[in-house]
This record gives sequence, C-alpha cells and structure tokens, in this order.
Amino acid sequence: MFDRRVVLVRLLVPLLAGCTGDPVKPAPLPSPTVTESSPTVSPTAEATPPEAARQSAVRAWVAAYNQMQADGQTDAFRALGTTCAPCTRVADRVEKIYGDGGYVHTDGWRIGSLRRTREAGAGFVEEMKVDSSPTEYVEAKSGQVKTFPGGVTTYWVTLSKSPEGWLVQDYIEVQAP
Repeated sequence: MFDRRVVLVRLLVPLLAGCTGDPVKPAPLPSPTVTESSPTVSPTAEATPPEAARQSAVRAWVAAYNQMQADGQTDAFRALGTTCAPCTRVADRVEKIYGDGGYVHTDGWRIGSLRRTREAGAGFVEEMKVDSSPTEYVEAKSGQVKTFPGGVTTYWVTLSKSPEGWLVQDYIEVQAP
C-alpha cells in the first residue's frame, strides 16, 4: 500500500501545483549508473539524429508562429529565434496589431516539405515549403480589414546550435524561378 500512495502523490502533486498559477520546475532526473554489464547510456540530445533535431526545431518554430498569430503572444516565438532579425520584426508587428486592438485570423502555415539544403557557418539552412492559409487581419481597433490569399511559399530557414538546442537565426522567402 505504501508504494501506491507514493505513486499517487507523485502524480497528484504536479497537477495540484499547476493550479496555483506558479510555474513548476521539474526535478532533475537522477544520473544513470553504469555497471560492467550495462550498456553505456547516452544523453537524450545525442540520441536524436541532428537532422531530426533541426527539423523538429523548425516545426516548433512554425507552431509558435501560428500560435502567435492566433493570440498575439510573442514570447514562445521569440524564444525560438533570439538572434533572428526577421523573426523580431514579425513578432513586433503582431504585438503592435494586438496591442492596438487589432487581430489576425488565419489557420497559419502548414509545412509541406522540409529538407536540409546546405551548411551555413556553424549552422544549417533548411528549405521549407509551406501552405499558408488565407489570412484576414485588422491592424488596429476599428481599422480596415486586410487580407492575404494564402498559397504555397518556399522559405530558407537558417538554424544555429545553442545550449538550448537549435534556434532559428534567419529566414527568407525564396522567389520561384
């Protein structure tokens, strides 16, 4: 019975702590121990192939981009591109639109394809084709409704490695030939 109570407490405490509104920091996991008969344990970051980790970072960045457009909250998007000048400009614009009482209505970007194109200094460039949903937005309260038709666009997304993982350093739209 003691074991069941311990398991129950371990499951309920994080849930109850979440009700306070205070952020909960997870306790660090114990370090794995290696014995002569056990295999070497490698960290999770090393277990993920670099290409998969980069593509995961791009997918997280697109998800944060879409969420930012939906709710005007830019922190998550900014955190995934801390040195990305175009990211900052887009986040500033979205913040201004929502701050001035405007809105953005869109289903956002859907990634159609993602592939590494080349190395760029200490980072990599991923070619990303996105299907952008039609967008309706108003820049300020009582402002004129503006629209974008949406469509397929190709971007080059430059990623760099940081202690936190892969971050977007830059992105540019690639013009079709």
